[in-house]
Amino acid sequence: MKRGIQPATLRQMDRLADLMADGCPSITEAAYRMRTTQQTADRCWQLIRRELGRQAV
Repeated sequence: MKRGIQPATLRQMDRLADLMADGCPSITEAAYRMRTTQQTADRCWQLIRRELGRQAV
């Protein structure tokens, strides 16, 4: 059984994507602006890249 991405994680991914699109210089800076940990921001960024890769195929 495949589990989907949780709604809270989707919100974080959306927020991170918005920050990066608006010119945030790094994942570290985005994590600070989101008031979350660097690890959480890195995980969200990996999920975003994975989903974009699936759409590109």
